[in-house]
Amino acid sequence: MNELEFQWDEKKRLANIKKHNIDFADVVGIFYDNETLIIEDPEHYDEQRYLALGIDTKCRVVLVVHVYKDIDVIRIISARKADPKERIQFSGNNL
Repeated sequence: MNELEFQWDEKKRLANIKKHNIDFADVVGIFYDNETLIIEDPEHYDEQRYLALGIDTKCRVVLVVHVYKDIDVIRIISARKADPKERIQFSGNNL
């Protein structure tokens, strides 16, 4: 696998820290973890978005909304702690 490049809007990153107490820099590692679950976002947007469920650098199960700008370029849109249903989904996927 090539080295991944991560992008995000700095204002969104700061707003995400304030709202969810999660820094985008803390979640990039989930994209290198084989246990991370990635699915297409079922919502309809102008661009295809994906949801990644994984464990961040602070050992939290997180949900990261992102887009692939290129094969090795990921733009993070938002990140938050996974809700109970999402944690169960992640745990069930990794048994």
